[in-house]
Amino acid sequence: MVDKRVLINFSEAQYEAVAEAANKSALSFNAFVRMASYMAASKAGVEVAKPETTDAENIQVVE
Repeated sequence: MVDKRVLINFSEAQYEAVAEAANKSALSFNAFVRMASYMAASKAGVEVAKPETTDAENIQVVE
C-alpha cells in the first residue's frame, strides 16, 4: 500500500480552531485531522482499514 499525501487548505480561523482542539487532545495537528477524518468516515458507515505496516516502518528520518 502506498501512502497518499493530500494537501488541504484552512482559513486562518479554521486552522487556529483545529490547532487548539489538537493541542487540547495532546495530538499533533496532522494526527488530530487524521483522527477526525477517521471518526467522520466511521460515523458515515465507511470502514477505515487499519494500516498493514508497523509504525517503525513508517518512520522517516529528516536530516
